[in-house]
Amino acid sequence: MNAKAKSLYRSFLVRRLTTVTNEETDGLGRLPLSVFYNERKKMPKYKVHFVSDVYETIEVEANSPKEAEYKFLKGDVDLADAKEEVKENLKVDTVEEIKN
Repeated sequence: MNAKAKSLYRSFLVRRLTTVTNEETDGLGRLPLSVFYNERKKMPKYKVHFVSDVYETIEVEANSPKEAEYKFLKGDVDLADAKEEVKENLKVDTVEEIKN
């Protein structure tokens, strides 16, 4: 590549990088895929209502299994710390379009 071609290529990269980093990026100058897809066509959004059986576990400090169960049933644990283990019997109830 000759000097003029390198210069043009560098100026192209600088302009491209400047354009991309002025947008909402991931910090590395790359646009998220949603920007490319949503700019072409505004996709409609839908709210999906579903039911399922979810099995969760949580750690409880106690002296015995009975005490752990008692604390859990009494509500002495923070359920925000529960970890979802399995989701079964997933059934869609309704799907509705979200109006903007």
